[in-house]
Amino acid sequence: MANMPSAASLVSIRAQLADVIESARRFPQANAAACRVDLALYRETSEMGYFESAERYCNRALTLDRQDPEVHVPLGGLYRASGQLDLALSSLELATSLAPFSTAALRELALMLDKRGDFAAAEVQLLKALEIEPNGWRNYHELSGLHFRAVTTHRPRTTTISKWPCCQTTPGRSTTSVRGYSESLIESDANFDSALNRPVTTTMEEP
Repeated sequence: MANMPSAASLVSIRAQLADVIESARRFPQANAAACRVDLALYRETSEMGYFESAERYCNRALTLDRQDPEVHVPLGGLYRASGQLDLALSSLELATSLAPFSTAALRELALMLDKRGDFAAAEVQLLKALEIEPNGWRNYHELSGLHFRAVTTHRPRTTTISKWPCCQTTPGRSTTSVRGYSESLIESDANFDSALNRPVTTTMEEP
């Protein structure tokens, strides 16, 4: 299983991207990648300097290419982190329309929808990501996290999840009680564990 980059690794990646941007200032993807790295560092450390740097990189990437989904995904994450959920929704919906098969965009959109309290819509986006990338461990990770938050907040859960074979629940199981949530969460975690034993895809993971 691939691990999330450590803060030290992110700092190293950040330095490398700074060199790339210095030598190719009109490379929007490099600025978008730098935005993702600084956003990850902000989430890891809560240091506002990283947030402000991520914002600068995203804005620079936007001035270079407003139609690049790789720009709008980290921008949506930036807006989500700052609580600007309407702007996050706008950026991420644009990203998914420009790149409908981007699992990174679908996961970020799901996280934003979950933050808005729309569990059902968030679940739909993660199921789409799983359909596109069934061996993607991050998809299972986010889906398990979504179900865990539903359990802990006692939010109503839809039956959408039962339509996805890897996450089917036992027929007749209640999904309207805390016990039903817990049982479904156990199954979701089991499906996540099983994903770790599947062949790993070689696509590059974003920080």
